[in-house]
Amino acid sequence: MAVTSKDIAAKLGISQPTVSRILSGNTEYKVAPSTRSLIISTAEAMGYRANALARSLRSKHTNVVGLYLHPQSFDMRQDFFAYAYAGLQRAFGKHSVDVLAHQPGDDRLPGDVYGELVDGRTDGVVVYISPDSSLVPFLQKSPRPVVAIGDPIMGIPSVGSDDAGGIATLMNYLWGKGHRAFAYLADDKSAAAARRSGAYQQFLANRGVETGFRIKAFFDADRPGATIDYLMGLSPRPTAVCCSNDRIAYALLRQCIARSVRVPDDIAIVGFDGVLDTKLPMLDLTTVRVPWHEIAQEAVDVLMDRIAGKDVPMQTLLPAELIPGASG
Repeated sequence: MAVTSKDIAAKLGISQPTVSRILSGNTEYKVAPSTRSLIISTAEAMGYRANALARSLRSKHTNVVGLYLHPQSFDMRQDFFAYAYAGLQRAFGKHSVDVLAHQPGDDRLPGDVYGELVDGRTDGVVVYISPDSSLVPFLQKSPRPVVAIGDPIMGIPSVGSDDAGGIATLMNYLWGKGHRAFAYLADDKSAAAARRSGAYQQFLANRGVETGFRIKAFFDADRPGATIDYLMGLSPRPTAVCCSNDRIAYALLRQCIARSVRVPDDIAIVGFDGVLDTKLPMLDLTTVRVPWHEIAQEAVDVLMDRIAGKDVPMQTLLPAELIPGASG
């Protein structure tokens, strides 16, 4: 049977309200230091465990933060997940909060998912969802603090990467290398891919590059060799390929090796994300590092500020960093 404050009070001959106040962490309650110390040491010796639910009802805080990763948006098999999750873990530890992870199946109604996220078990929630998710309208009206990580979500404080700035830096680098015919490859229609694609198009349009010299194509992950064959057969042929993520870039590099296509002499290949593949050390990828670790930590910091009632910016974009390599 669990030890209660009443048991401790009976053992010490001290009133139960006094014992309860001391064990709740009430430092303002007037009691002799020796009495406070005696109550705490006796509680430890008797194996007393505080009732977390009762404590949360008194303090209005659970000291638990929710984490919602939509399965269609955040695939744990993706390389950047390790970077982001490591950042989340460190930030949760820094703030000394526990984490309640939510990842319901795709068949759940958005209203039911929302109800689970704000049912009182957590003080706030970090979410990774698409801007067009059916859950967004619910979260925008949430009485509990919510912070989005990754894609900016209208009406919700969001922390992400300056993708447009990262693409501009990458394209400036290629432009400085003398490239004037480009291709851009994406393998999905995510908000991040759209932002990067738009920044690519805008960069070249601003420099007067004709449409025929700025190709956009969809990358077929099941037929990466066909993509290289297509690009190499174009006229004019692009001299540089900008990939929306490093996964595409590495797939192309492998196909270039298999086809004896010289990189970057025949064609330059650059990526985005900064998730470097150590299996291809002879082909050091030129890419842009998205600071997923720092983004995750900043998102938790913003959430904790919201929980504390502080004003926070609606959007925080951390700069992406160019990592020059031998591929571009």
